[in-house]
Amino acid sequence: MGWFGWANSSIEWFGLVSNPSKQRTEETTQPRLRSPLVRSRCGSRSGTGAAPTPAPALAPTPATAPPPLRRPARLPLRRPAPPRSGSRSVDRRRPAPAPAPSTGAALLWRPPPPPLRLFLRRPARANQRPALKMAAAMSQLDNETVRGMAIGAVFTDYAGKINCLDFHRKEDLLVTSSDDDSIRLYNITSATLLKTTYHRKHGADRVCFTHHPSSILCSSRYNLESAESLRYLSLYDNRCLRYFKGHKDRVVSLCMSPVNDSFMSGSLDHSVRIWDLRVNACQGILKLRGRPSVAYDQQGLVFAVAMEGGAIKLFDSRSYDKGPFDTFLVGGDTAEVSDIKFSNDGKSMLLTTTNNHIYVLDAYGGDKRCGFSLEPSPNVTNEAAFTPDGQYIISGSGDGTLHAWNINTVQEVACWNSHIGPVTALKWAPRRAMFATASTALTFWIPGQSN
Repeated sequence: MGWFGWANSSIEWFGLVSNPSKQRTEETTQPRLRSPLVRSRCGSRSGTGAAPTPAPALAPTPATAPPPLRRPARLPLRRPAPPRSGSRSVDRRRPAPAPAPSTGAALLWRPPPPPLRLFLRRPARANQRPALKMAAAMSQLDNETVRGMAIGAVFTDYAGKINCLDFHRKEDLLVTSSDDDSIRLYNITSATLLKTTYHRKHGADRVCFTHHPSSILCSSRYNLESAESLRYLSLYDNRCLRYFKGHKDRVVSLCMSPVNDSFMSGSLDHSVRIWDLRVNACQGILKLRGRPSVAYDQQGLVFAVAMEGGAIKLFDSRSYDKGPFDTFLVGGDTAEVSDIKFSNDGKSMLLTTTNNHIYVLDAYGGDKRCGFSLEPSPNVTNEAAFTPDGQYIISGSGDGTLHAWNINTVQEVACWNSHIGPVTALKWAPRRAMFATASTALTFWIPGQSN
């Protein structure tokens, strides 16, 4: 209510009439007479100094005639004082703005400094698409498009090695985890850093999106003896929504179901556990030998568990307690499996080993379709990825080079030597013609201007 509206309202606290209808009733039942002072002011004067002519007495107002309404007196109001210098004027008719987040605590998210970006292209001309629009819409890939992929942006503001990166399935978002205990969220269409959060107590190792674009799963690097190896985090307000306790060692594989709230984790304690985001307790445990790797297919009906010796077990996600319904063996390779992935069409599986061998398997029969080998790189676990159409494979290496192969022709399509350092993480965006690689810097790769 404004100042004038408040002044015109009737308030009993100041002796004013609080009910106008009550005033009309009293004036109707009693005659309304004016005082002599009022009559003397209303009468006419005959001359200078003459006594005023008395006005005739007023007759009582009939009950049928409506009495004239008396307007309530206005209270003397003060205008609000102007705000002092240095103070902030607040409009009381509108809600006050929320206070700014505190910048003193390291665990509260805050607007990060502008990221260090290096664009290696010239500005686009008027008849060209802007070069700063990083990710184009996904279309059918060919050898020329894959061969023409080039660096679009580089983020070098990391203080340690990047451990993992993941794209959201439906939003144009990318999340990374690093040895500097930071988790960072990026917009891939504009190549901008959205948020940075730090996790000094537990660190940040493996990371993956849940279905919500602001919620992630993260594995810990520290305090593993407390069994707090997995955390359900909200990047919106930097809160830990839930701890998942059970693993006794570092988690090396993490995968979210594409259809429900289930997810899997594989640890160096030789166990694979199935979880649900809604409860803390573990839903299922599988004991195995060696380093495990887990993956869901794109429909969420089947998940695969790979282990030492090239053994792959397939489970029905709706009845995994009945055991695997199929088992594949990749003969001739006894190295530990570092990563396993399904193609988007569900027809192929990608298997990467710790000795830098890459295998493409038929997801239905387990037959080996093709295989590729890279130079061994100690202390670096390579990662490979399918393109969204499932026709190409992109892989990094310990010497900093990137390779692309065509699955149908089993030929190397491209090799890039411009990467910064050994490739520690690599993924292709599910909805865009771009992929991201990581070392001590994050690099976005997009089609060249000719494409």
